Amino acid sequence: EAMATARRWLDACKNKHALCERNTYGQEAPKRILEIDGEHVRLCERFQSWLPYACLSHCWGSRGPLMKLNSGTYSTLRAGVLLATLPKTFRDAAFVCRHLGIRYIWIDALCILQDSDEDWEEAAATMAGTYEGAEITIAATWSQDSDNGLFSRERTDALMTDRDSWPLLERAWVFQERKMSSRVLHFGKEQLFWECDSGRVSECSHSDNEFRNLEPSDEDFRSPDDEDPEDAWRRAVQQYSTLKLTYEKDRLPAISAYAKRMQQLRQGDVYIAGMWLDSLLTDLSWSFTLNSGEKLEPRPDRKEAFTPSWSWISVSKGV
Repeated sequence: EAMATARRWLDACKNKHALCERNTYGQEAPKRILEIDGEHVRLCERFQSWLPYACLSHCWGSRGPLMKLNSGTYSTLRAGVLLATLPKTFRDAAFVCRHLGIRYIWIDALCILQDSDEDWEEAAATMAGTYEGAEITIAATWSQDSDNGLFSRERTDALMTDRDSWPLLERAWVFQERKMSSRVLHFGKEQLFWECDSGRVSECSHSDNEFRNLEPSDEDFRSPDDEDPEDAWRRAVQQYSTLKLTYEKDRLPAISAYAKRMQQLRQGDVYIAGMWLDSLLTDLSWSFTLNSGEKLEPRPDRKEAFTPSWSWISVSKGV
């Protein structure tokens, strides 16, 4: 029943939502992608951008996925592996793809070489196109790691507005994944949620507003194209800077895809350490609002990377 609902949402969005139509003509395809073939999955190179594919948005967890793409697993994944050998969240995502009629899926842990800094840098630079070009992004929103899967067997009485019940929404990398995706199918503990450029909906309908309230701001998550670019960036930073990272060195890379798209709206402007040259004087007036028990701490890697003290990226919240 859940998959029938998801398919209905997807079909309605593709056929009826004018706001969700994005022109991906000429857009660069992901460097690698996974092909779902029966009970197997195979890593493919030189993917054709016109073929529909999905992306997976998920929490890695403290130890990370048990299966990753690296120099040691590359040949095995290229030859193909059984779906049953993948982490549960990856298996469930492939199951969802099959029910949605999608043959290909992009999963960061299996499509980016984890032991190659060069491959990571290339992937970060093309991340915007990867998520923008996807037919749909499948989000393991309730799951804390890749072993929990998409489908929960637990019935929880936690309020929908309890952010601790939605660990994915707390992760900084996920911010731009949602920003870039035209459609996101969220898997909660009790039901599915749909999010697209045209709005949000939950399976039980009455939870729509509660899901919206999980956002850091009362305004809609996505910014319309005609919004002032300076205001759009400041609002994005306000939302993004509250989110969590495993490695503070990723503070700028994790928002670089959104910055790249923002550059298209700020022609001639220069992006500098999380700020923009044309609005730098105003942007320098940033401040943090601290909740009870929180404090500002210098980023631990300030000396290891270019992290100017005048930028909002120079500090992080501590408890």
